[in-house]
Amino acid sequence: METEYITSTMNYPKAIKTVAHRGAKALAPENSLLAFTTAAELGVAAIETDVRLTADGLPAIIHDSTLTRTHDHNAQVATTRMADLEALGVPPLSVMLDVFAADFDVIIDLKEKSRGLAEAVGRVVAESGRAQRCYVTGSDLSLLLRAQALAEGLRLSWTIGARHGTLTPAAVVEASVVGVSELAVQASEVSAELVAQAGSLGIDVRAYGIRTPMAARELVALGCTTLTLDDPRWAMMPRQLSLPLVSAAT
Repeated sequence: METEYITSTMNYPKAIKTVAHRGAKALAPENSLLAFTTAAELGVAAIETDVRLTADGLPAIIHDSTLTRTHDHNAQVATTRMADLEALGVPPLSVMLDVFAADFDVIIDLKEKSRGLAEAVGRVVAESGRAQRCYVTGSDLSLLLRAQALAEGLRLSWTIGARHGTLTPAAVVEASVVGVSELAVQASEVSAELVAQAGSLGIDVRAYGIRTPMAARELVALGCTTLTLDDPRWAMMPRQLSLPLVSAAT
């Protein structure tokens, strides 16, 4: 049985902004140039990716602190130089932005709470000339602001939630005061009230941790239309696609 796609089953006045999680990670190795290319070919609105700092102070695109899970290699990102990581298949953020940020929004998730990483991301984004197409995201607002200070036009996507102690109306107001463009919120914590309050202040809510097409449809029903998906096809009409439809068992 085929899944029902959001845009073909929901009568909703807003367009759905599909964000490819670590690229199209359900369809290609996560955070790889192939995953980003696959997402781009599907016509997503934005690509989300993760960064960590290398031994030579550059932002590398990888989620984990080691290469064990994703690249089957026993190495620590923090103690390995970018050139060596690239040889193992870990892209530099600079390359990803050069290839994709001209045509797609790029959401850069800081996987370390370090000023060094925030500043490195800010510098690379500024050097790319694509700051207007980029967001920096993470739970430490001060680090997001530090990255933005080095890259004029870089937008802020603040990760808030119960475990951070920030899923409150006051936090949404604070976000508005400092110029946050987007709140990144665990799907299970998104509410119609949160979406409405943020929207009234000109802030978008981007849901992440969406496990099924049904969960995506439920978020749209709450008014949340920016969805971070492992498989972007969950939020696209079948006729837009040349790839096979996703099975309900996926």
